[in-house]
Amino acid sequence: MKVLVVEDEQGLREGLARGLEAEGFVVQSAANGVDGLWMAQEFDPAVVVLDIMLPGLSGYEVCRRLRQSGSHVPILMLTAKDGEYDEADALDLGADDFLSKPFSYVVLLAHLRALLRRAPSDRAPELRVGDLRLDPATRRCFRGSQEVALTPREFALAELLVRPVVIPACSRGAPSRHAPALLRASTTAFRSYEQVAVDRRHAPAQVIGGDAAAQPGLPRR
Repeated sequence: MKVLVVEDEQGLREGLARGLEAEGFVVQSAANGVDGLWMAQEFDPAVVVLDIMLPGLSGYEVCRRLRQSGSHVPILMLTAKDGEYDEADALDLGADDFLSKPFSYVVLLAHLRALLRRAPSDRAPELRVGDLRLDPATRRCFRGSQEVALTPREFALAELLVRPVVIPACSRGAPSRHAPALLRASTTAFRSYEQVAVDRRHAPAQVIGGDAAAQPGLPRR
């Protein structure tokens, strides 16, 4: 899931990028408002962390232009200012949330998770394989009704492995005889990378036209 960080203070920008990447996000960053506006329009981030005091274009102007263009991307505004009028201006221009510097990184993450939960219906859908569910928006994993605690890197790898597999069809459009069998969900708790790989290997596959041979399953470990 992509996060755009627009912040002119290099140390803070790089620190936020490292921290968010450690949480499993794909981070893009800009050091001024002009680049930030362009990147927000071109790269379709899931959420934007936007400083107010920026060179080129202020965060206020970036936010205003994004909303004027019809973008509904969630925007979290950052500022060194701590006044009710600054917060009101940001929200009136279309920001979804507001955080004053200095702030706790834990609180920043909580704000981002809340914004992603409230994002429009085109947010990334849940990924399902048998009784395994991954929610890319909230970075949570469930097997059946039980939530499974994953580190950010474990979640990122699990998300990669359970993405739908596309298997080509034979020349007449019928599913290839090499298409994977239906998943028989494991009754054991999901605790390792290998378990996710097993789930993905046996997942039902979408069939598309073409003459190429079916993709082989993941190798056994």
